[in-house]
Parts: sequence; structure tokens; C-alpha cells
Amino acid sequence: MPERRSTDTEAHKPLEKAVEEWVQKKAKPGGGGNYAREADRVLTAFIDWTPDSVETVRDISRRTMMQYAEYLHRRTDARVADQDDEAGITGRTAQQYYALVRAFFTYCVKWGYREENPAEHEPALEELPDASLGANGNRQQFWSSQERTAFVQYVDERAHDAISEQGSNAVEEARDRALVYLFAYSGARSAELLRDPNDSRRTGVTWADVDPEAGVIRVLGKSQTAGEEVQLPTQL
Repeated sequence: MPERRSTDTEAHKPLEKAVEEWVQKKAKPGGGGNYAREADRVLTAFIDWTPDSVETVRDISRRTMMQYAEYLHRRTDARVADQDDEAGITGRTAQQYYALVRAFFTYCVKWGYREENPAEHEPALEELPDASLGANGNRQQFWSSQERTAFVQYVDERAHDAISEQGSNAVEEARDRALVYLFAYSGARSAELLRDPNDSRRTGVTWADVDPEAGVIRVLGKSQTAGEEVQLPTQL
């Protein structure tokens, strides 16, 4: 089958039109949906943030995404500096915003509006703040960098050894490794990911809650709001 080429219209797709199109596709039948509403809000803010020279999808460069990641990091720094937790945003929220923008550009690549996803540029991803920054109770809910590295290395080695010996039967070790990576890099709490037999609403995360395209997992959050999104770790 011959490779599909972008038409002139696709190659110059207005950024606002592409966002509107993507949000509509993400909306649930009959309209609405938490994801679509949040995507619309975040992408509208992203458009407002971009320079006036940006008009089309292709006008967004890798450098633009690095600057956007830096902007999100500055907003997180503002939250860290504010003892009242009112300024800026948390690192977890910054990662969620970036994940939505990245998902949008994945859609743009799929439909031929551009050749590559500028939000997947590694230097831009490196500019994002850690998910733990600016969160209430950091000391209780998040590991230090050293603790996280040590724990991840341990489950990596444990899973590797088990798979070498048991092959596909190393279910427990592989499961534990996936859980540790989720806790270590998503910023999610155990109550958001695991089943609670004492709470009928907390049924645990399933594949239906995972959106690889958007790079998020939808959970029942601390605020008891269903569909709250946490960053899907890129390390998985």
C-alpha cells in the first residue's frame, strides 16, 4: 500500500482547529466527559501560552516544547516557594498538562498534520518537574531520589532473576515491578491504584483505566473524583 502523504490543507492545519477536532473525538457520546473537558482547558491554555507567530500545528517545534516544559517547571517552582500552596501548580499537575499536549500531537502525527511529535523530544521531557514537587505532605507521600532509585533497582533485579528462572510464570515479581514503577514515577497513591475491600468505589486500576495515547491513568483521586488523571510513567 502506498504511503499516505499529507495534503496541503493537512500540512497547514490551524492549531486551534486541530485542538477542537481532537477534543471532539475524545468527548463521550452525547458530549461531555471529564477527559475531553480537561483536554480542552489545558490545550486552550497551551495555545494562549504560545507566541503570536504560532498559527499551525507545524509551527510548534521541539524548542517550543522545551520552553513549555520550562514554563511548567517555573509554575511548579512557584508552588514550592508558596507556603500556602496557592501559587503555581504541583509537579504532578505539570506532568499531566504536558501529557495532554503530547497526546494531542500524537493525534496530529496520526492524521498527517505533522511528521513527528515534538513533545516526545527527550530534552523537553527532561525539563519537566518531578511529580513530587509542590505536593502537600511530600515527606509522607513521596520517596527521596535515593530511595526511589534503590527500590526500583531492587525490583528490576528481582523480576529479571525470576523471569530468567521461571519465564512467563514469574507473575508476582513482574507485577510487583510494575506497581513499584507506578508508585515511583506517577505520583499516585496506593489508594488510587489498588483495590480497597472496604470501599466499593475503589476497585483498583484495570487496563480500561489506562490511556497509552494520552499517557495517563484514570483513578478515583484523593478528592473522591472519579476519572482523575495521573501521569503514566514513561519508564514502563
